[in-house]
Amino acid sequence: MVVKPMSVAATQPPVPSRVSRVLLCDDHRLVTAGLQKLIEPPHNVVAATHSAAELLALLPNTPADCLLLDLQMPERNGLDLIPDIHGIQGDLKILVVTMHVDHYLAAACLKEGAAGFLPKDAGREELLFAVSQVLAGRRYLSPRIPKTSHRVGLATRCPGFEDLTPRREQIVLLLGAGKRPGEIAHALGISPSLVTFHLHQIMRILGTPSHSALVRLAVLLCAYRASTAEASRPTG
Repeated sequence: MVVKPMSVAATQPPVPSRVSRVLLCDDHRLVTAGLQKLIEPPHNVVAATHSAAELLALLPNTPADCLLLDLQMPERNGLDLIPDIHGIQGDLKILVVTMHVDHYLAAACLKEGAAGFLPKDAGREELLFAVSQVLAGRRYLSPRIPKTSHRVGLATRCPGFEDLTPRREQIVLLLGAGKRPGEIAHALGISPSLVTFHLHQIMRILGTPSHSALVRLAVLLCAYRASTAEASRPTG
């Protein structure tokens, strides 16, 4: 069951029987510092990590009750990480906290095993309520998430995808997987300036007004590709 409160301010989160242990994972240190101030007390932040590699290295020796997970990070995106996280700590409740506010992306995160989905522009009251809900074993989907997806069939909404060269499509997928331009250049064995050139051309072709808008679209594309690949996988 997904909990969508009509008024977060009017809803008091239940008092936990003990102080819950919370992990933070966001590549921006100011964000993790801010989240820590927002949730302490009543919760206790046991560690803050800033990359997928940091998080996966920490998990085996750092038991926790809840993880606040960003989607866009270096190396890998948060959606891709969720199964690996549960492979290490199966009972860890994952609350995705992201700037990418999209119905389809939220549904994809919940399908992968996240317990909740919260936009970064939420207030402290909603953050505490969301944490309390996932700790209680419920799913939480912020009422700020639109009821329809920005995706609506990526190929239909963004017909320019079919005009991308294989190289540029590869760059988009790497961007959606959390790679930065310098990392994309290293992965593909090309110069950073050439990656920058391709990114500008991709933005022009797809009609994205900014780099952040392109990143958001790239993350959605990766989620869409992952879901369609899973749907086409033989069963039984």
